[in-house]
Amino acid sequence: MGKLKKISQFLKVFFFIGKAKNYKEYLSYAQAGEDRVLKFLFRSMGINRITYLEIGTNNPIDINNTYYFYVEGSRGVCVEPNPSLISKIKKYRPNDVCLNIGISPDGKDGELDFYIFDDSDSEKGLSTFSKAEAENVQNSTHIKIGEIKKIPVTPINKILLEYFPFKAPDLISIDVEGLDLEILKTIDFNKHRAIAICVETVNFTTTHKKIKNKSIISFMEMQGYFVYADTGINTIFADKSLF
Repeated sequence: MGKLKKISQFLKVFFFIGKAKNYKEYLSYAQAGEDRVLKFLFRSMGINRITYLEIGTNNPIDINNTYYFYVEGSRGVCVEPNPSLISKIKKYRPNDVCLNIGISPDGKDGELDFYIFDDSDSEKGLSTFSKAEAENVQNSTHIKIGEIKKIPVTPINKILLEYFPFKAPDLISIDVEGLDLEILKTIDFNKHRAIAICVETVNFTTTHKKIKNKSIISFMEMQGYFVYADTGINTIFADKSLF
């Protein structure tokens, strides 16, 4: 009876959402509801359509922080270094700019080794420019490095100047498996101040225990951002000067 009750409750919720005129209010494509939190933040400021820079797009729909906004008419730039994912991103996000490059952790143009895992990484979400991160995954799980490719990288400030020359994007989303803090440190926050920055702030572990990367939080606070919300996986920072 317990199972039947749960199924019944699920069906009731499913049909309620499906019949609701504002059913889109219940949608979330992000890993842990980050897009709904961000939607609330922007709407509280009277912003219904945003601009975004997504670094590490991976799947353009599922477990994605910006697809909800794309569906609602927002537009931005998707940065994804994995060549095998580009055609899918362009297919489902034809009105976004899609760049098959990486963001350099040292703020310089160049090329870096990109560690791409084999098919054991079913969601294709663990590939990284970080050798240490790649070896950690390979040595502690069944997932193995499938290939290493040289991928061009460019500074985030260069992307911001080229694609957001007059105003910083409203949202910057960063998920780059191990180099998030390094990229954040290269941003010129005097010139480019997004309203919100969503960053993965947990380190990879083989257990379900989440180890929070407090150095990212400390760094962002030093730049004048505060923790607006935390989903246990990602932290959403907001520009303190706007609140």
